[in-house]
Parts: sequence; C-alpha cells; structure tokens
Amino acid sequence: MGTDVAETAVAVVDEFQRRGLGRTLLAILAKVARAHGIKTFSLIVLPENQQMLGLLRKMGWIHQAKLVGGVYEITFDVPAET
Repeated sequence: MGTDVAETAVAVVDEFQRRGLGRTLLAILAKVARAHGIKTFSLIVLPENQQMLGLLRKMGWIHQAKLVGGVYEITFDVPAET
C-alpha cells in the first residue's frame, strides 16, 4: 500500500450498535484522513457483518467489493465530504 492509502477498521460493541456510532466514527476517520493526505481507504469486512456492509453502501462508500479468501476486500477513495 502507498502512503496515501489507509487500512481502516471500525468496531462498535454490540450493546451500542444501531445508534449511529459507526457512521460517526467513519465520518471522523474520513475527515482526519483528508487532513493527512490520505486518498484511499482499504477495509476487510466479514461477509456475515451485514450491518457494516449496509452502512458502507448507505454512505455511498462501497462501489466494488471483492470476495477473497472468505472476506470482502473493499477499497475506495476517501469521500470529499461525509
């Protein structure tokens, strides 16, 4: 990976899911990434993590997901605004 690519991970404890925390964390990550010259996010998401896949789709961040070795590899440009 180049220096303008960041491997990104977000985890929200079960009892706090579905409250908008994942969306907020991703938006903050994108803002910090832009400030530091990061242009691309790279994520690995388990297929059973439908909530994260759905959130990424809803935010318009999944344009293409590749299933490799039983996990989704997702790479996308850091959005200009979130």
